[in-house]
Amino acid sequence: MERIRVTDEMKARVLRGIRQADPAAHRSSGAVRAVGARRLAALAACLAVVLTGALALPRLMEPSGPDVSGVQLPGGIVEAASAEELSRLAGFQIRDLDDIPFAPEQAAYTLFGDLAQIEYRAGEARLIYRKAPGSGDISGEYTPYGQETAADVGGVAVTLRGDGGLYRLAVWSEGDYAYSLSSTAGLSQERWQEMISGILEQNA
Repeated sequence: MERIRVTDEMKARVLRGIRQADPAAHRSSGAVRAVGARRLAALAACLAVVLTGALALPRLMEPSGPDVSGVQLPGGIVEAASAEELSRLAGFQIRDLDDIPFAPEQAAYTLFGDLAQIEYRAGEARLIYRKAPGSGDISGEYTPYGQETAADVGGVAVTLRGDGGLYRLAVWSEGDYAYSLSSTAGLSQERWQEMISGILEQNA
């Protein structure tokens, strides 16, 4: 280091270089500041978009129409939680049965189009009660029973179907509605008449 000597000419040259470089440095720092400002503006715009989306998201996630109770299943089938809800969805009243030939452990409430169904279950035992506007057989039961009996229950004509004096299906119409009641267990005609009589009293 002791051998390096700086002459007056070298000092002058270095000072000129610093003076010439200084304006360029200022211009360069100004460019950097401009680029930084543009980046900040872009970042602010992105944040604004994100904030707008965050504020709009809850509204987009809200239901667009009125609240519809019941669970929609494929094919237009709707499951309800109770006979009251099923009645509201169907547009007509269908009540839980008071007289059931077994102690029900579960009940399923379903609307098939305009047909309301209540199914009671206990183990393998099933009792299915149906109601729909119109008349005729709405049971959906196509088992070829060997016996069919016409019975009068409170002035209403009821058709019973089964085998060997025990019946598993009853169909009838009253007023503007058709009804069916089916059981996995065969029941006597008298037992069927008791159950149907209870339904007619509910509808009175």
